[in-house]
Amino acid sequence: MGKLASLTMSKVGSIPVQLLNYCTRNHLENPLRVYLYLKYTSGNGVLLHSRELEIQSAVELEWSRRTIRDHLKRLTELNWISKDKEGRVFIRGYQFLSRYLKLRFTATVEMREHDLFKLNYKPYLSGAEVGYISKKKLAIARRSGSIKPDSPQYLLAPQPLSLRLLQDEFNLTPRELLKRLKKAQECGYIRIISCKETTSISPSELKMLQRNNPYDGCYPRYINGKVVLVHPNRYAPTLKYMRWKK
Repeated sequence: MGKLASLTMSKVGSIPVQLLNYCTRNHLENPLRVYLYLKYTSGNGVLLHSRELEIQSAVELEWSRRTIRDHLKRLTELNWISKDKEGRVFIRGYQFLSRYLKLRFTATVEMREHDLFKLNYKPYLSGAEVGYISKKKLAIARRSGSIKPDSPQYLLAPQPLSLRLLQDEFNLTPRELLKRLKKAQECGYIRIISCKETTSISPSELKMLQRNNPYDGCYPRYINGKVVLVHPNRYAPTLKYMRWKK
């Protein structure tokens, strides 16, 4: 996808992380994409008449006019946008959404023009959310003293995050979640370090362990002819985060 005609800045703005998480958990990622596009093309919060808006949005977001119409209808139902009698569209701001959705916004993440591109958008959401979780866990480790200020890991240490924790955050199946995380890493929205440890257990011993101690995580695992312990992947953010300012 080429440059969005209405977005001329390489850095569009920032988005509350808690809003991203709310939309992911409630399967509102696509309406959110339209909302973000409208918000950062509206200037003063007022947009074109709905028919013109459908045509422009469909071209720039690479969706059909029918899809755009459905998302605009959904956004209206959610009370994220409104229309007047003349058909002009008004965009609600983040402060309104914070009060209306009863969400406490505490941090924002940068969003640039290309993050709204069709192939980048969902990897961006995944990377932004997982990066924030990793960043919070690192902050806790600093406060607890488990990472010392003079340690090279103090600023950017990748943090271990279990798949089960991320499933709870995203409300997704393991397969869909892993697919999204892989794509987020490929697009540069998150850094993932796989943690595997080779063991001296034989494949026959592994089968006996799995038979006598059933566990859905299947640790250890038989991978490429070796029995290895698979620890939770470590994640490090690549996007910039800031404190939420009203």
